[in-house]
Amino acid sequence: MIARPAEPRYSANAGELDRALAGRLDIRQYYSGGLRFKHVEPVPQSGFQDMGGTVDNGPVRARLEELALSGTSATPGPHTGTATIWSGNVSGDVAAIHIGAVSASAGSHTVFCEVFAAGQWTQVGPALPTSTTAIQRTFAAAPGDGIAGVSQVRIRATFSASASANVTGIKVLTETGVQDRPRFKSLRHDSGDRYFLSVTEKWLDIFLDDAFVAGLYLPDITVDTLPEVGFYAENATIGIFHRNWQRTIRVRRAGSATEWLVDDWPYQGIPKVDLGADYPKTSDRWEIWLRWGTSASLYLSVTVDGETTPAVGLGSGTGSATSQQWADFAANLETELQALPSLGPGVTVTQTAGDSTRILRINFGGDLAGREYQVDGQVTNTSLISALSMHRIVGRTEFEPLFSAIRGFPNGAALVQDRLGYFDIAAERSALALSQAAEYFNLNIEAAGDNKARLDKLRAGDTAERVLAVYDSTYLLVFTDQAVHFAPNRTIKAGEPLNFTLTAATGIVPNTEPIELEKKIYYIGYNDDDEDLDGHQILSLSYDELLTSFDPVPESLLASHLVKGVMRTKRQRSAADSDASKMWAMRRDGRLVAAQVIKSEEILGLCEWVSPAGGLVREIEVDARNRLRLCVERDGMLRHERHSRTSLLHATIQSTCDLAGQVGGLDVHEGREVWALAGGYVLGPFTVAAGKINLGDAYQGTVTVGLWTAPVFESMPFYRVLRDDSIIERPGRIPVVHLNLIDTTSVAVGANGLDPRDVPLLNAADQADQPMPPKTGKFTVAGLLGSKVGTTVVITQTKPGRLRVRDYKVEEAL
Repeated sequence: MIARPAEPRYSANAGELDRALAGRLDIRQYYSGGLRFKHVEPVPQSGFQDMGGTVDNGPVRARLEELALSGTSATPGPHTGTATIWSGNVSGDVAAIHIGAVSASAGSHTVFCEVFAAGQWTQVGPALPTSTTAIQRTFAAAPGDGIAGVSQVRIRATFSASASANVTGIKVLTETGVQDRPRFKSLRHDSGDRYFLSVTEKWLDIFLDDAFVAGLYLPDITVDTLPEVGFYAENATIGIFHRNWQRTIRVRRAGSATEWLVDDWPYQGIPKVDLGADYPKTSDRWEIWLRWGTSASLYLSVTVDGETTPAVGLGSGTGSATSQQWADFAANLETELQALPSLGPGVTVTQTAGDSTRILRINFGGDLAGREYQVDGQVTNTSLISALSMHRIVGRTEFEPLFSAIRGFPNGAALVQDRLGYFDIAAERSALALSQAAEYFNLNIEAAGDNKARLDKLRAGDTAERVLAVYDSTYLLVFTDQAVHFAPNRTIKAGEPLNFTLTAATGIVPNTEPIELEKKIYYIGYNDDDEDLDGHQILSLSYDELLTSFDPVPESLLASHLVKGVMRTKRQRSAADSDASKMWAMRRDGRLVAAQVIKSEEILGLCEWVSPAGGLVREIEVDARNRLRLCVERDGMLRHERHSRTSLLHATIQSTCDLAGQVGGLDVHEGREVWALAGGYVLGPFTVAAGKINLGDAYQGTVTVGLWTAPVFESMPFYRVLRDDSIIERPGRIPVVHLNLIDTTSVAVGANGLDPRDVPLLNAADQADQPMPPKTGKFTVAGLLGSKVGTTVVITQTKPGRLRVRDYKVEEAL
């Protein structure tokens, strides 16, 4: 066999393909995909590149428990200046102090908290304002930064004028060391501030960019409910939802980044509905006034909700009829009413005499009570007698609120045409409550006007569906656990029904979200037949103007092995360092998958972002600055990390080294293999011992230390293809690989099943006493040994560095 040059492979936009496709040269994505895209991502223009590392942002908040208090005393005052208003004794490490309510008798003041440890008083958190209105206040240290060995706690206030102060509900909290997987959310404030939120059991941590600014005690959040909490975040308001809580929590930013208030979500006019209980009922009551000027015979028929009785006769003239005849007339009319198909024994008729009048009273009681009827009386035989129907008492049933402390609340909310849509409602899982337009808390469906709130329920399908997500696209899309529906209403109005139409027979994974990328809606399909399989494929929905419907299309069949057990999805917009938008998909097993999407070029390439040292991704969020945030678990410990496209290393820590080259402060990586970036050089690997490594020499400036994982690209297998498109499967060899690199500092190549070897990039023009500059150009790797059936090319690294491959080509002997 003679090695033959082949055409360069420019595109990697198909991403990682399932190994079942190895040898399927008939699919057009074959040569633009690979068997492995581990920590490498396609570049839309050409080739692929490494996926970047992360910055360590500290530990995830551990569970909190209360410390016992003793010797507590309150000193209400009045005070002037700065004074202690409460104190107590504790013993332990203090992470936070929560005040259930603090207020002053007059004026506006500030309150702060101090703890006594190591012989001195230390303030916990910033001072916060207080006034005559009782308010909650929480003072907290950053996660993992609790103050050790505290013996006393005191709450102090600085008074602007003479006033008394009152505090109640004091809790001193310590971190137990047991961590739970957090839930993340981001918030963009009108001031320009960008917040990142981390929710753990009984707690909310708030970060301004990377800096911890506030913590809030939220006892409603339990370990059991934490995985399924829902969020709504806009400007200064955060809603935290769970269907089984006794309330919905509202968190609001007040005067500054450090001041946040906690109260209940202010629902207004919650709809009252029939949830199957016994409810108080009011009987509907009507009167028919019969009036005549000249005595005449009478035949009367009555219509109830469109059903009409036969005419009932009085038996004598109206002026000469006896009381018994009128009583018989009422009894006969009652019999005829009870015989109507929709009525029965519950309707009764009585009569009362008047001056040239007779009043017939119709009461809808018994099983007929609790609803409103429409009643009309008609005199059928003469115009000398008039019959006037009057509604005296409107029948109604006092139903119960759709959500309450007893029945539960919604699990989430989303904006829909300037209405806030509440979904996944505990009492009615297939219901959707839309607020009044521009009034997100008002759910009063009894109001007037097209902008009033409305309550809708899905009725499609054979079983009750649970609404899990709502998305406002061309039309309103409702995602359930079994299907996707859309409402073909251009504008949602109170008087127009939402005619929900089935658009996809596959539901969405709970706690994932629909993601719009280039006018397509992507979501993770749900298979509820297998508890271990959360999501099984990526589907897209695009609106077809001709058919006036949404077309569901499976998008991940070529890489179905990557989309298994997905439990969270997030959208990241294209940016300066990434021209393709991404859908990040976190799997239950801790793996993280990225789907790059460019619809105009029909690109959807899946690849896997890998966290080194056995790191498992436990939560993700794309923050308000379009940066990926992660919770990563290593050795049972959870830490916050922020993805950085420019970082070569993971979980990086910034430090300095002494004159002997020793770098400290690395306790978080104790016992792990790390690399260091110092003076432009990549140094390592080192093993952290006693929180330190030794670089062997002194370097000026900042030293970046972190973990590393090698990016790996493996091509699809190469086979000999004959003119009739048949394939010869026999051992083949790739002896030469030609690389076209862009700004690359480290690359290794392997083929034919043998280990990759480093490619020398240093040349004679490079200065010997300076770090090697990134290389752009063509490089050839020759002399690759070995052979195998379905031989492949592996492009990777043996040490940290930048990697971007514009294209590659092989000389193959097949």
